[in-house]
Amino acid sequence: MYNDEGKNILAIGANDNGNGSIATLNQTTGKTSVFLSDTPGGGTIQVFNKTGEIIITLEADDYGNGEVGAWNRKGKGRVWDSQ
Repeated sequence: MYNDEGKNILAIGANDNGNGSIATLNQTTGKTSVFLSDTPGGGTIQVFNKTGEIIITLEADDYGNGEVGAWNRKGKGRVWDSQ
């Protein structure tokens, strides 16, 4: 999907595993802002900063339990799980 200026702002397709995915794109940088997709355990939501680095994840692990991850711009952070 494109905005009124012709910039790609939404992409719908398949991920590397052939499952459905949706990505919202920053109209200024063209980088992904939010990515939603299927995973073997359920689904995932990934949030990116303006430079394209993943800073937050919400997903189901391989056993169907919830995981939340948060990182700074340098990749330092952690994942919390529901176990």
